[in-house]
Amino acid sequence: MTARFCNGVELSGACPLPGSAGTGRGPAVVAGTAPGHEAEFLAAWRIGRRCPVVGVNGFGLDFAGVCDHWVSLHPEAFFPLRTGRALTHSDKPHPDADQVWPIATAGGSSALLAVLVALCLGFAPVVCAGVHLREGEYAAMRERWLHYGPVLRGRVFSVSPPGTFVRDFLGIWGGIGAGDGPAVHAAFGGANREEDSWPPA
Repeated sequence: MTARFCNGVELSGACPLPGSAGTGRGPAVVAGTAPGHEAEFLAAWRIGRRCPVVGVNGFGLDFAGVCDHWVSLHPEAFFPLRTGRALTHSDKPHPDADQVWPIATAGGSSALLAVLVALCLGFAPVVCAGVHLREGEYAAMRERWLHYGPVLRGRVFSVSPPGTFVRDFLGIWGGIGAGDGPAVHAAFGGANREEDSWPPA
């Protein structure tokens, strides 16, 4: 069978692509819930001028109001609890999954699926916030991220602290990370602006 691709992402099987493929423009933030995710998300969202947000698992549940898309490898655990307007995406059919993507991500984490869906949607760059894959339960998922390295590098970045896997693997977006508070605020006209509060309005 001839390999199929969507914006550089290899697809599995013969399932059709969702109609939203290729409709995204500009940057998007893929938001997870690793420690410090609130500050990381705000840093990325500000620099991206309130760009579209792709929530991963619990982020889409806890902060439904800011998510445009919500992605999970576990649709049965999250999507039935949807309260916001986000379009739901998974790699497997489920009554509450609005779109099913034929992407092979076995073992790669819901965050990896979210990044690949964001690329298939057409967003670039894709910026990870609160996505660390820290040692322990998430370490085993790193191999699949490494497999997708040629697809991710140069298009997917991080605003997480140095020493976190995704930041070290893919690099910082625009040279500004969540820990660089003064630089982030300067880029948006100074600190103490109303929209700098959490959760964002």
